[in-house]
Amino acid sequence: MLELVFALQARSRELNDPSKNTSRIRPGLARPAAPAGDASPLFRAEAVRAAREPLHGRVAIVMPPSTVFAAGLCLLSLALLALAAFVVEVPQRAPAVGVLMPPGGFLKIVALEPGQVIDLRVSERELVAAGQPLVTLGSDRNAVDRAPLSASQIRSLENELGLQRIAARERQRIQASRMAAVDDEVANADVRLGIVAMELEIQTAQSRLLRSRYDRLARLASEGNVSSVQRDDAELQLLQAQAAAAVLRRQVARIGQEREQLLRARTGLADESGLQQIDSAIAGERLLRQVAALEAVVNRHLQAPREAVVARIGVRPGQVVQAGQTLMMLHKKDAQLEAWLYLSSTNAGSLQAGQAVELRLDAYPHQMFGTQRATVASISGLALLPSELDVPLALGGPVFEVRATLERQYVRARGKDWPLIAGTSFRADVVQQRYRLYEWLLRLRRDPAESSPADSVKAADA
Repeated sequence: MLELVFALQARSRELNDPSKNTSRIRPGLARPAAPAGDASPLFRAEAVRAAREPLHGRVAIVMPPSTVFAAGLCLLSLALLALAAFVVEVPQRAPAVGVLMPPGGFLKIVALEPGQVIDLRVSERELVAAGQPLVTLGSDRNAVDRAPLSASQIRSLENELGLQRIAARERQRIQASRMAAVDDEVANADVRLGIVAMELEIQTAQSRLLRSRYDRLARLASEGNVSSVQRDDAELQLLQAQAAAAVLRRQVARIGQEREQLLRARTGLADESGLQQIDSAIAGERLLRQVAALEAVVNRHLQAPREAVVARIGVRPGQVVQAGQTLMMLHKKDAQLEAWLYLSSTNAGSLQAGQAVELRLDAYPHQMFGTQRATVASISGLALLPSELDVPLALGGPVFEVRATLERQYVRARGKDWPLIAGTSFRADVVQQRYRLYEWLLRLRRDPAESSPADSVKAADA
């Protein structure tokens, strides 16, 4: 450009210089002759010079070396773009929303009748046992006003029940002490009976010896070999031994009777102890029924139907609830969470089991915690209405339910594993199909029967 400007300037100076203004006639042009008697030419000299020479003179076009390099770079770029059009794939993604759920869903604890929440017995993420109280509900508004009086009556009955149990235990202790004393007496009677029986056995043996001696002396006395006095002394000793044996037999009988009486007394004490236990149990059950009746007037305890984990508590103490309102939700212990996704009918057409899903959990921002991978496990056979779904999501219109298996049950960030929580909502992208770059640019399908043109447009827009 500068060369062209310099050439124009030089040509202009040459035209304006009279010394260099030679009469060169362009071929094919004849200079007209000046008429005689008139000194002025027909055309001005500037017009003649402009007709003789081109306005801009000769222009030289020069190509710098950098232009060759730039042209080669453009050709290489075009070749790479052409290769990328056949190699690079563009995924078709379907947007979805969902929630992390246990396989069996949540077990809801609902209010059976209108009332007011009196007390919450558990907290979220707590493991509860079967039959454990979860929440206490007042049966009606008036019950709340009567709660202090009824509560004092319940405490009084519970104190009475405690005292009754203490008295029952004391009576049982006394009965046990009495039975132990009777057992000792029976043991003493057994000892005395044994001693007397031994003495009776000795006395009986002695009586047999005295009988034998008396019989021998009586035979000798009849023969005149001994005196009758010796025979009488032997008889006297025999009678005395027999009398002592009779006394011992009476003692054995008396001790035996005493032992039988003690055994009967022991049996009576045991029966009395059993009756006292039954009476105490009856009185305790009566008091428990009174306590239960008062509690039924004031409040109602809702219990856990089985061992589970408290996933969410939807009420607070003092809140008024309606019949059928969900108070809290439970799920099974150690349940592996699943991703339940919900897609519209326009996005669920080409879904298949095994497709990859990227989850962006609302509770764990993906900018910090990344995304969670999952794999499609099952797809509902027909669209479901929002009223047919039992999930904590606001959905509009019919949707297909897709269940996906999570790659892991935690989120790893900052060198720590953060466990996933049931009920966590998320947004997801489901990769339905992949296109070559040229197919995506031209809005083409590899298999037109798989999906509609509307899906192709949406995939291109994505």
